[in-house]
Amino acid sequence: MRRFHAIFVCVAVTIFLTGCANTNSQPLVVMTYNIHHAEGADGVLDIDRIAGVIAGANADIIALNEVDNNFSDRSDNQNQPKLLAEALNMHYVYGATITSGPQETPNQYGNAILSKYPIIRSDNHKLANADNKEPRCALAATIRIDSQTYTFIATHLNHQQAKLRNAQANSIIDILEGIDTPVILAGDFNCIPGTNAAAIMTETLDSSFEKAGIGDGGTVGRNSKIDYIFMSRDIAGKLISSTVIRDETTKIASDHLPMITLLER
Repeated sequence: MRRFHAIFVCVAVTIFLTGCANTNSQPLVVMTYNIHHAEGADGVLDIDRIAGVIAGANADIIALNEVDNNFSDRSDNQNQPKLLAEALNMHYVYGATITSGPQETPNQYGNAILSKYPIIRSDNHKLANADNKEPRCALAATIRIDSQTYTFIATHLNHQQAKLRNAQANSIIDILEGIDTPVILAGDFNCIPGTNAAAIMTETLDSSFEKAGIGDGGTVGRNSKIDYIFMSRDIAGKLISSTVIRDETTKIASDHLPMITLLER
């Protein structure tokens, strides 16, 4: 992998450790980013560009959507979560939502979590689905950050049917009922604030951007607000700010813009 500059069917999950924690007194930076398998708006496949965006934001924990692992020629059969973790010196976990091909070298597509902090355990939860629709999952990781343990969840909901998105959101609510740590939930929910799945989530969690957003919050298209970072109310008091990173690089690196939220540690 090239060096970059910081200016700039669900399956079992395996935890990979390629980095080490960097404890400091700075705010905790959480990111959600649909990377579109690292193919940018310019049609160029560039996983290093994605790594540069993450590094430039100094993100501590990151939810990634549309991540390929040996998926196809479209991403040069890259193991994208591994490449990103190695470039950023982070821990990572991957949760496939689609798996095909041989068992020894499966072709996979799904969600990933990157973390500067050790991932203690992870689970890839299957969400509600309908016939002939793309499977969706919620990848949950238990992460120890300083003296606090968090559950960090990355997900990506259906883009076609509001009814199905609602069912998937309710699947996540069911998952949350079994968690006894503070929760941060992030990803592409494919709906605007106050509607269907987003409204269901805010019955239980707080939306970081709705509470402390800076700017318009648009992450795709003509400023559509469909990517979110939610948090459980026991840590909502730690919220500092939330914003979308819009610059010359992020505007072309993917078809979505990354969102970051800052929390007190």
